Amino acid sequence: MPEPTPERPYEAGVPETEPAELGQEESAQLLANDARSRLHADGFTDEEIAAWAATFVADVGVGSVDEFVAWIAQQERN
Repeated sequence: MPEPTPERPYEAGVPETEPAELGQEESAQLLANDARSRLHADGFTDEEIAAWAATFVADVGVGSVDEFVAWIAQQERN
């Protein structure tokens, strides 16, 4: 699987979406924290990671770090 290219969701043509519920915001923060070191290694900034995590949780729901990273890569390919 190709590694994601660092960019914000909107730069990949993905509308940035904020979680609608408080629990989703917390899930997005936890996911961003869990994926941070992996995505930093790929060149993502903290701001980019937070934006992708918020959009992932709002659009997809909860998931693992592997699912999250794969989703980013898929969005960037589209």
